[in-house]
Amino acid sequence: MSISLIEKLSNEIFYEIFEYLDGSEIYQAFSNLNHRFQQLINCSSLLFKFNHDSLILDNTYKQFLLNHEHQIVSFYMQNNDFFSTFSIDSSFYQLQSLYIDEISSSVLISLLGNLSSLPRLVSLTIDAQDSLKDFTEVYRLIFTLPKLKYIKCSGDEDDISISLPIATNEQLSTIEYFIINHHCAFDTLCTLISYTPQLCHLSLDDLSDCDSDNEIIFSVTLPNLTYLSIGSCNVTFENLEALIIESECNLKVLHVSFYYYYNVYFDDDPWEELIINYLPELKKLQLEYRHDIDPELGSSSNFKPPDQFNSLFWNKKKWVLEVEMCGMEYLYTIRSYEKRWYDVDPSNEISNSTRLKITFLPDDDYLMEFELMICDLLAAIKDDSNRYFRLLCFHIPTDDNVMIEKLKQMIIGEECLHGFTIDKQMQDHTQKVNMLVIIFSIIHKDLILYNKITESLQWIMDAMARVKMNDRNKEPPSLTSTSVGDSNVPTSTQPTENSN
Repeated sequence: MSISLIEKLSNEIFYEIFEYLDGSEIYQAFSNLNHRFQQLINCSSLLFKFNHDSLILDNTYKQFLLNHEHQIVSFYMQNNDFFSTFSIDSSFYQLQSLYIDEISSSVLISLLGNLSSLPRLVSLTIDAQDSLKDFTEVYRLIFTLPKLKYIKCSGDEDDISISLPIATNEQLSTIEYFIINHHCAFDTLCTLISYTPQLCHLSLDDLSDCDSDNEIIFSVTLPNLTYLSIGSCNVTFENLEALIIESECNLKVLHVSFYYYYNVYFDDDPWEELIINYLPELKKLQLEYRHDIDPELGSSSNFKPPDQFNSLFWNKKKWVLEVEMCGMEYLYTIRSYEKRWYDVDPSNEISNSTRLKITFLPDDDYLMEFELMICDLLAAIKDDSNRYFRLLCFHIPTDDNVMIEKLKQMIIGEECLHGFTIDKQMQDHTQKVNMLVIIFSIIHKDLILYNKITESLQWIMDAMARVKMNDRNKEPPSLTSTSVGDSNVPTSTQPTENSN
């Protein structure tokens, strides 16, 4: 009987294996194993990726890093003590990607000062957390890195300070991907991007109005900028519009999230004008408008499905409006259309209609009873002025068959729904918690009934965005359905193997 030994594998195969291993794993498994593996590890063509936080900080591991510093292509760093005997300098001439996590401000500034000697460094990620409040020197040093293409800078403080002048021609950076994962004022942003004329991707976590009353200077054009994302936009629409216009960007993707006190963001006319005149290449749009629910008024007594973003312009672009009620907040989203389970004919206007999804119902004592909330919502939907509002979906934790029966009777009594389906699905095999999913197809008097509605388990899993199954490898839970409505409305059916 022949015995296969791992040592008989060729060097080429081991190099392929090393491609899938972190440098610390190669060190633990193969370092000092035998002469052959020691030669493999020492070969200059082998490049190491140290991308995981390693708890190995003994002298042997540090010596291994020092001996192979010219072979390290990416590095993750998280330990102040580590830098007492270890520093990054020009010896790391192969280093392309560096992740710096939670080190002190003094160590960070010292480290950044050495990075300009690295000829191949193209990616830098800094997670300062709460160790740094003044990012002025950090960004000044970042913009001096000669080959940098990607920078992501994170911090937890709300009062982060950045005091840089507008860039001169001699200070321009090669950065193309800029992720600002900390609070940033609008005037500060305008200063930062003055250093990055080659920018193509800009993402901000939190953008606020200007810190000062000084005049905002747009000193750079960004013709390569095709992606803009603002996670929390707290600036006026006029400032955002000025940024887009003055930068002369060519956005293909735009994502902006804002709150109710900037109502102009939810007016479709300014957006339509801006897109037509200055964003002709825009392909993917996502606008998120958040509106808190007033507990004194109740969760739905002041709910009115919006009639914005339903013109021919938005339908042609296939950008649709959806509404989600989650706890004490409404989330209105305008985004690129994605085919849904009910879309029999994508060209039909029903494909571009408003939807409401209720993902979590608050059970606080000061809120109205669940039955009253349902009645209020149905009454709002029944209003003729809300003719664009045609789909309603609930998914809530419940295991109360009496509640389900009450819902059925209330919905029938409102007489505004052509048909609806109630599905109950097991959420957690261990805790035996059920998730109630209610799907309403809302048909107004002046609308034509769909030709067909096909319901699938896959769609319900997609709709329950905040529900994660504990064990996805187990068989899907059983699903029971009850359909009520006009005789022409099909009942819920189990998906076949070919269902999407």
